[in-house]
Amino acid sequence: SAAALAGPARADDAAASLDEIVVTAIRDAAARAAKQQKESKGVTTVVSADTIGRFPDPNIAEALQRAPGVAIQRDQGEGRYGNVRGGPAEFSAVAIDGVSLPAPDPGTRAIDLDTIPSDVVRQLEIVKPLRPDQDADSITGAIDIKTQSAFDHDGFQLRGMAGGSYNEFGGTNDVRGSITVSNLLGADRTIGLLMTASYSETDRQLDNIETAWTRLTRPDGGQVSAPIENRFKDNDTNR
Repeated sequence: SAAALAGPARADDAAASLDEIVVTAIRDAAARAAKQQKESKGVTTVVSADTIGRFPDPNIAEALQRAPGVAIQRDQGEGRYGNVRGGPAEFSAVAIDGVSLPAPDPGTRAIDLDTIPSDVVRQLEIVKPLRPDQDADSITGAIDIKTQSAFDHDGFQLRGMAGGSYNEFGGTNDVRGSITVSNLLGADRTIGLLMTASYSETDRQLDNIETAWTRLTRPDGGQVSAPIENRFKDNDTNR
């Protein structure tokens, strides 16, 4: 009986002399995005910056094509608009950090996503059916672009990206690059500073033929489609 009582006493002494407990965990943005998507109150798709960085997506529209249920519209080979659940781009609302973006074109409600570089993004959140806490300004869903913060990391961070391509058709070039610097300042590290810069230059040549059609009435009363105009276009653009 004396030996039985000695065991718990030694265990209590060891617990009392323990000074510090260190818990080490892996901070994985993709794992956090999957957990957030699983615990969301609606049908939500979350794409983390780590997932975006695994692919050479130059802008937000290109990154959105990795998400299920989202397609993109391209302009001269580069993604521009996002289509959620197969609907037109005008049916989806776009926000940055919860602030709705107005459409720059007065003729459409679609938001140009090709002007937002993908390297400033911390997370993309695509909500399919709108939640009660969201504005009723879309039909097919809402896209929320969450930007990076210096508090996403413990201390100094330096990230960079560079890429290029060459097209033999017309000798066109595509050059891209970005750099992001962030750090936590102050004695208690409550001040965060993040700076990012990006550069992109693209030369594109496009030759195509556009045909305008009309409906003509045949002598027997039927109708047939016939071309009324052919346009031969040679586009040489620098962006």
